[in-house]
Amino acid sequence: MKNKVLLLGLLSILIGNAQEFAGNWNGQLGPLPLNLNFEQVELGYVGKLQSPKQSKNYASLDEVKINGDSISFKLSAFQIVYKGIKKGDLIEGTFTQGGMSNALSLKKGLYLNQASRPQTPKAPFDYKIEEVSFKNKTAGDIKLSGTLTLPKIVKNPPVAILISGSGPQDRDETLLDHKPFAVIADYFAKNGIAVLRYDDRGTAKSQGDHSTATSADFATDVYAAVAFLKKRKDINTSQIGLIGHSEGGMIAPMVIADHPKDIAFFISMAGTGTTGVQVLKTQIRKSALLQGQPEAAVEEGMKIMDAVIDEMAKEGVKDLSIDQRKKIILKTIETKRSQVDPLIAAEYSDQTAQSLADQFSTDWFVYFMNYNPVDDVAKIKVPTLIMNGSIDFQVIPEINVPPVEKALKGSGNNDVTVKIFPGLNHLFQNATTGAGSEYFEIEETIAPVVLETMATWINKRF
Repeated sequence: MKNKVLLLGLLSILIGNAQEFAGNWNGQLGPLPLNLNFEQVELGYVGKLQSPKQSKNYASLDEVKINGDSISFKLSAFQIVYKGIKKGDLIEGTFTQGGMSNALSLKKGLYLNQASRPQTPKAPFDYKIEEVSFKNKTAGDIKLSGTLTLPKIVKNPPVAILISGSGPQDRDETLLDHKPFAVIADYFAKNGIAVLRYDDRGTAKSQGDHSTATSADFATDVYAAVAFLKKRKDINTSQIGLIGHSEGGMIAPMVIADHPKDIAFFISMAGTGTTGVQVLKTQIRKSALLQGQPEAAVEEGMKIMDAVIDEMAKEGVKDLSIDQRKKIILKTIETKRSQVDPLIAAEYSDQTAQSLADQFSTDWFVYFMNYNPVDDVAKIKVPTLIMNGSIDFQVIPEINVPPVEKALKGSGNNDVTVKIFPGLNHLFQNATTGAGSEYFEIEETIAPVVLETMATWINKRF
């Protein structure tokens, strides 16, 4: 009986400790707050993590272990490990990511965002706003939904179609409470330029499947928008232009190359100017350095990432099934792990390898790796404005701008303007380092000089 009493007593202590960990916790990792939630389930514990200044979404933890006052968890997809001990009302521990460790204290409750976005347009609006929809006949008649803004000060104005960057984006290209496309549409309408912006296929109110589409598929969505506008009576149908941000700046040249008579101008906002292989390699390397990782460790880790990217860029990979591509990626990571520093190899666990295989095996990724936009850029004869921020780490201007400028001017385009804005990041915000961690912190959505440059450039020509 005494043993049973001891056992029950121990069980109640363990359950009590687990209950003390259950619920919401938050902590500060440098400039970034983190939210965590732990929950006791039948087979143990589950948890999720959110970086609220970087995303509204939570990532499910792979593993949560609670033993007395100790807690540990892993999130392999982001190479995160945490080990802590509960001391009073706090959890004191060490947060490790990508080989770098920092102290992280957690306290009960959620960190709540209080983002200020002063440029986000607010009613009343001194221009016409119309909810519209149009169909893409080449994609099974999927319906794309968007917003058309029309200035009151100009009859039959020029119109710009806004093309979003990679990933499923809504019509405002909403990111971390910023709404850059809404800001552009508002500024343009006040300056005599109409704008059509729409939800990406499979996003918000638009139909279709975003996950199975490539950049070439998205180009057909853009042309469906062009075809829709050409039937309107309230815009100048001979002055339809394309403005693409990031991947959107890569998609626009596809449309112009295939339909040169239908497009009157092109503005690239940090569009790519080389293959996806070069874009991604430089982006991953620069991102790691901006996060403070030692250069030697970054270069060692890039031996694995470079190998995976190179495999997905090989001829014939596009003809393989996704499962076949995943096997190639997993085998590549397994091989390279044995060739790099053991500390770096440990960061590429089986879970991390599987996550990379899932991400890098898609049709979109393989297409992006192999596509070089300069081939289509060389076919552009309409007025073109190329813009980049000088501290953009995602589409590095030194690598991406020169090939585009050379292709345009080399093919005889006599109206090419290139603007590199000092101190602006990938979102065209005034920034300190250009790192993604700053996107949320910065209240500015788009630097006013960028808005003014685009509107003035268009109005000067039309």
